[in-house]
Amino acid sequence: MAWNDNLRTVQRYADNSYYTFSTGTKDNWHLMYHDTKGGHELYDKDYLSRIKTISHYYGHEHVYTSFVIVFDLVSKNAKETNGRPVPSQEQLDQIKKIAQSYSDDPQQIIMLHKLFDCFYMTMISEWYYKTTRGQPSKLKHRIKRLGVYQVIHEGMSPEAAANYSKHKSARDLDQEMKKHGF
Repeated sequence: MAWNDNLRTVQRYADNSYYTFSTGTKDNWHLMYHDTKGGHELYDKDYLSRIKTISHYYGHEHVYTSFVIVFDLVSKNAKETNGRPVPSQEQLDQIKKIAQSYSDDPQQIIMLHKLFDCFYMTMISEWYYKTTRGQPSKLKHRIKRLGVYQVIHEGMSPEAAANYSKHKSARDLDQEMKKHGF
C-alpha cells in the first residue's frame, strides 16, 4: 500500500494547506501535511522544535498550558470513543480558538493553529500505533506530552526529546511520566 491509500483530509487552512490521514506502514493513521509544494512527512523533532520556538516567544507556561488543553481534548475523545479517538470538528474548532488567543495577526494564528492541530492529530494517531511486535502502544498519546515537557521545561533539544523513548521500556517511561504528573 502507498502512503496515500485511504487518504482522509482532516483540516484545511486559509493558506490552502491541509492535513491528511492515510494508510501508513503500521496503521491507517499516518499524518501528512500538504501545501503548494505537495505532501510532507511530519517528524517529532520538527514540531517539537516549533513548539520550543513559540514557547520562547509566547512564554513557556502559556504554551505548555495550551498544549495540555489539546492533550486533554485527545484524552476526552479517547474516553468517549472507548479508546478509538477520531478527529472531531468541535475539538478542532476549540484548538483554533486557542491559536486565536495568542495573536491578532492572521499568519501567526494560522501557524499556531497548524502546530496545535498537528499535535492533536499525532496524539490521536498514537492511539493506533503498533510496536515492532505488533502490539498496541501502552503509552498512547502520553509519549507526545513527555516530549513537549522535556523540550519546554527541561530544555532538552527537540532531537533528543524525539528520540528519548527509543530503547526504553514502557514501564520506565510510564514511571517518568507519573513523576511529572501525567
